[in-house]
Amino acid sequence: MHWKMLANFFSRIWHISPHSFWATWFMPAISLSIAAYGFYAFIERGMLPYLLMQVDFAFFDFEQSKTRFYLDFLAMTVLFAYLTRFLLWLMIFTVKKLKTTVLNLALRRL
Repeated sequence: MHWKMLANFFSRIWHISPHSFWATWFMPAISLSIAAYGFYAFIERGMLPYLLMQVDFAFFDFEQSKTRFYLDFLAMTVLFAYLTRFLLWLMIFTVKKLKTTVLNLALRRL
């Protein structure tokens, strides 16, 4: 998901500046809260064995509200979007730092 694009989209809809408090702090806080609830739903539903393909048959509780089911899975989607974003950010900056370190070591040997 492109969070900056979504922030700009909602800023235009609500007629607020993309650099205002609402766009830079409030909307990310809301999406982080949704991701935190997604983590809770992921743990509460016991989804890790399903994610690791340890379960052959998936049973769904048909007495549960459809709305809650879809909102839980939407929150889990937001959680994994944030997790992917963080891991990519971590990998990009780690690789840049590693390349800089290797380059500095190579230049010292010359």
